[in-house]
Amino acid sequence: MKEESPPTVMIVGAGLGGLTLAILLQRAGFEYQIFEKAPEIRPFGSAIALGPNILPLLTQLGLYEQFLEIAKPVNHITLHKSQGMRRMGAIDIEEHIERSGYSSLVCSRPDLYDLLVSQIPKSRIFFGKRVLSLVQGDNGAQIQTADGCVYEADILVGADGGYSAVRQAMYDKMKKKGIIPSVDLEKMELNHTTMVGVTRPLNLDMYPLLKESRKGGFSRADWVIGHGPFTWSYFSLTNDRIGWGFGTQILTEELQKENDASKLSEWGPESTQALCAQIQDYEVPIGGTMGDLIHATPRDSISRMMLEEKLFETWYHQRTVLIGD
Repeated sequence: MKEESPPTVMIVGAGLGGLTLAILLQRAGFEYQIFEKAPEIRPFGSAIALGPNILPLLTQLGLYEQFLEIAKPVNHITLHKSQGMRRMGAIDIEEHIERSGYSSLVCSRPDLYDLLVSQIPKSRIFFGKRVLSLVQGDNGAQIQTADGCVYEADILVGADGGYSAVRQAMYDKMKKKGIIPSVDLEKMELNHTTMVGVTRPLNLDMYPLLKESRKGGFSRADWVIGHGPFTWSYFSLTNDRIGWGFGTQILTEELQKENDASKLSEWGPESTQALCAQIQDYEVPIGGTMGDLIHATPRDSISRMMLEEKLFETWYHQRTVLIGD
């Protein structure tokens, strides 16, 4: 009997989810290709924490030791009131080690992206490939991209973010068949807007509290709340950097309309200048202000993003499956 070959896979989206899946497929010996609409790799973001729910996967992939080189353990997160930086309490994270054998580790999101993409042969990633249409049947799936190319494989994976072109195409076809739940066709609700960045290496003489954190080997993690709908936070990272974030909860129709024009934007440095000016005087627990951290961050790596919330009921149909945001 002739042994069947493993199925071929197309992954649309070269984000963290798409890259991780690609590494899994590569380790398992599956043929795959990644299609990314951006013309080049431009990893944005701030600090990202990986806990016991995901670290075992890095161990299985043989990437855990490399991840430790770019990450710092987090033992607790301290909460502060914006008025006077009064300490409100702390979230203990060390108990993760006792329960799972893994700590929680924080790193720069761009650093994690670089680690994952380093595992993928360049010949497997195609850039500038925006998906326009999807055709699928019992024997496979086919996509057409904006440059007129057509690709096909046994399985199609949509890992292309909150406004997934793959999901939209799949849902449109299911809608015509009358088999898509009406809740999946409703708009996503815009609840938060956030701005993030990673500083250049800092002068620790200006931040003595970071020196203490560096000696202990742990990440200094602080959250500040209580200034209206605003919160801001940061984690100290390797190489004396800080990954920071500033978030606004969308509570009124005015804010909803104000951010509506930007909600389809991708991670990027657009629309950040006005918000940077607004928050530059906000204090931070390690001393100084958010403005100090912003000024220590390369301008083109500061990104703003609208964050929607929605749980979709439908995650697959025929030969297509969705992963990620």
